[in-house]
Amino acid sequence: MSAAKASSRAVTAVATCLALVAVAGCSGEPEVERRSALDHGRTLFSSTEASVSPLNAYSCSTCHAAEAQGAGDTRILPGHVLAGAVDRSTFWGGARNDLLTSINDCRYYFMNATVPWTADDEPAKALYAYLASLPKTAAGPLPFTVVEVAQDLPAGDRAQGASVFERSCRSCHGAVHTGEGRLRDGIPALPDESVQSLTRAYGFTKDEVRLTFVEKVRHGAFLGVYGNMPPYSLESLADADLSALLAYLELY
Repeated sequence: MSAAKASSRAVTAVATCLALVAVAGCSGEPEVERRSALDHGRTLFSSTEASVSPLNAYSCSTCHAAEAQGAGDTRILPGHVLAGAVDRSTFWGGARNDLLTSINDCRYYFMNATVPWTADDEPAKALYAYLASLPKTAAGPLPFTVVEVAQDLPAGDRAQGASVFERSCRSCHGAVHTGEGRLRDGIPALPDESVQSLTRAYGFTKDEVRLTFVEKVRHGAFLGVYGNMPPYSLESLADADLSALLAYLELY
């Protein structure tokens, strides 16, 4: 092949590539965009960026594991694992049937976000891209049994309660008694600040304080309870674990 023909073919190939880029982007561009969306979604999942509220201290990962928790991850989380969430038909224990609506519920109730995302918003697309990239290990509807009427519980094992506190409470409330390392200012140190608030403001007895703790754990920010704490279902925190926690916090 002559040098002129080789040069002509090279020019033709470049022109063809440029024409394809103009129409649909070069062959690597969609992959770059996909990775960028995944990175953005991963950041949204693990940081407070899902809400612009200065009061927000939560991320999706505060309440949810992205994938099934391994042996080294012993956290007790209020929310279900999100692997497979994009293929679920219902959310919030069957109360919702749309993933984006459920995400906006979390953003509103727990993250103080006042403007819901739409399907066209880039953060919504990015978070969906990240969730869709997770393995489909839990795609079906998952149970979330709400204890609608809180009942007092017998004292449990105090040593077990120390483990429950470390695995479920400390990440938000900080160290027991002092609150050191709490997620943000304003989250009460347990049990001291909550007990003081209930006894001074309302004159609660010890039994009433304990029942209020049960109600707060089971109802979170719902069913007439204030704040933005997520509720713990029976699936996420068994009564035996809650009884042990109450004993550890010396609420009997």
